[in-house]
Amino acid sequence: MTKPFLQRTITAVFIVGIMTAGILSGGMTSWLLFLMIAGLCLTELKLLLIGNKLNWRAAMFIFTGLIPCLTGGFILYAPPAMAGYLTSIALTTLLALWVFIWILAELLFPEKKPYATVRKAFFGFFYIGLPFSILPFMVQIDGTYSAGLLFGFVALIWVFDSCSYVVGTTFGRTKIMPAVSPGKTWEGALGGLVLAMAISMLIYRVFDVLTEVDWLVVAVLTSVFGLLGDLVESSLKRHYQWKDSGSFLPGHGGMLDRFDSLIFAIPFTGAYLLFIA
Repeated sequence: MTKPFLQRTITAVFIVGIMTAGILSGGMTSWLLFLMIAGLCLTELKLLLIGNKLNWRAAMFIFTGLIPCLTGGFILYAPPAMAGYLTSIALTTLLALWVFIWILAELLFPEKKPYATVRKAFFGFFYIGLPFSILPFMVQIDGTYSAGLLFGFVALIWVFDSCSYVVGTTFGRTKIMPAVSPGKTWEGALGGLVLAMAISMLIYRVFDVLTEVDWLVVAVLTSVFGLLGDLVESSLKRHYQWKDSGSFLPGHGGMLDRFDSLIFAIPFTGAYLLFIA
């Protein structure tokens, strides 16, 4: 067993333990867990897009991306006394107020490329913030948080990612997009998809929250769009000439490297779960 593989395995076990504990601890705990993950992903995206700056623009960049996540959490878990204030109109007004305050700040304290950070911050808003804001809603069943549904969804992404890596490095020959991600192969993707579909049947037996067919569809969606999310992030890193998005997770790179598949799979899987609800 090589040292990089051992390091990758130890890190993966640690991540699985933390994620499992957070997901099974309840709805608010899982929301806080993914809020933290979103914040770390936005921090790495900030380094990628605007560099290692520690100023008010960097803080605004990260907070702007977290706005959807915070909004979703407040809607679901705010005390009943605050529920009347958290209407969609009120939240939209607050978001507009935040945007225009930032625009005024750019006017008063301009940089060499005016409003460049604002534009990049809203890429983070849509690329990271919105998917993580959807997550707590898509795992609600009849208005109640389903730990089984969230765990199954995340587990299928992990299964596909891990299996496609192992099969791809062992048997992979046909590159999917060599100019974007030389390590991704069709053999690895097919192996990951097959195992994800098989594991979805085991998840169905343990967490009887969806039908067998629905779990199979979720397995396909997480595999296909998880792979596309990985390729999108690889393309982004290649554009900015970065090997990894960070070094937070030994053997895996950064948080974006680990959660890029999850980020991209959430909207598509969420749309399906909404359709069958």
